[in-house]
Amino acid sequence: MNGSNADYVREAIEETGGKWNKGFYYTALCKVPKKDKKLSSKEIADWKPLLMKEIEIIQPPVIVALGSEIARMLVPDLKGPIKELAGKVVYNKDLDANIVIGITPGMVYVDETAMDLLIKVFDTVRELTE
Repeated sequence: MNGSNADYVREAIEETGGKWNKGFYYTALCKVPKKDKKLSSKEIADWKPLLMKEIEIIQPPVIVALGSEIARMLVPDLKGPIKELAGKVVYNKDLDANIVIGITPGMVYVDETAMDLLIKVFDTVRELTE
């Protein structure tokens, strides 16, 4: 986990008393070139089977979905702006996992106050895993 966005995630995790190296970080939905800086429906469809297979293998009890695209892929009926959904927990029966909705870490670069939302997300994760 490297880069400025990863630094925001690491800071939020540590701010809530967590250890950033105690998680599994998966970014397959972000590894393809993005047209107009947004993932296309095709890109999401192409990467979804790989992500779902990894989730099936790892069987995480908590999945943190950072960003609108991954959050809406994992929770298709999600409604509202991602900033308002930050910290919301949705249980997915098929995955037997709690999905914690969060903002894209890059939002902190644009608006430093968004760090509070990222901290809220990982505080929720801490509560779920204690």
